[in-house]
Amino acid sequence: MVARYYSSGLGRFMAVDPAAESIDLLDPQSWNRYTYVKNNPLVLIDPRGLKDKRTDEDKKVLDDPDVKQRTQEAWEESNPDARDGDDMQEVGFNTTETSDGEVNAKGTETQGNPRNVNLTDPDENGEIDGEKAGPTVHTHPAGGRWVTNPETGKRQKGKHSHSADDKDNVRDSGRTSYVVSRKGIYRYGPGDKRPKKVLSGKHFKEYMGKKK
Repeated sequence: MVARYYSSGLGRFMAVDPAAESIDLLDPQSWNRYTYVKNNPLVLIDPRGLKDKRTDEDKKVLDDPDVKQRTQEAWEESNPDARDGDDMQEVGFNTTETSDGEVNAKGTETQGNPRNVNLTDPDENGEIDGEKAGPTVHTHPAGGRWVTNPETGKRQKGKHSHSADDKDNVRDSGRTSYVVSRKGIYRYGPGDKRPKKVLSGKHFKEYMGKKK
């Protein structure tokens, strides 16, 4: 695997995962440095043999068929391949959870150019359409590209990950936010110091159904 040795006779790695960044203090399974993708190779992959960035909660949300489909649609609708940031738009939605644990995507909202996405707010019970409000998912398709700020009229670089407003919304709502940019998917949750990239590169392209 280039990164560490594997014993076919024992069916396990003989050296620890060298990527310390894959350790998550809140995920005890990540503390075992001899495992591969948390001992779940039927669901997870790690072609470089170094790390798995998605938590179980990430997979529960992002891999739900409804959420995945809406994420792909939102990403395509945001025109991520445009050369100018002003030719892109943001699309977002909330996720909800039913009593049986099923995750659904609710309240897709599209903005023209550029910046903010207005999502359906939960009611006083923290529910959307009678279901518990979960994380929000929205795009930052202009990440790294120049965009015109509609409030000031000035040109500025779009963010790949969470903006200051995104972070404030997470703190105020207490709900995790996922941002989908041109380069990957980022997660920012209550109590986090900074956003974390959870899907990128080949994994991100596969998730989006891209062959190239």
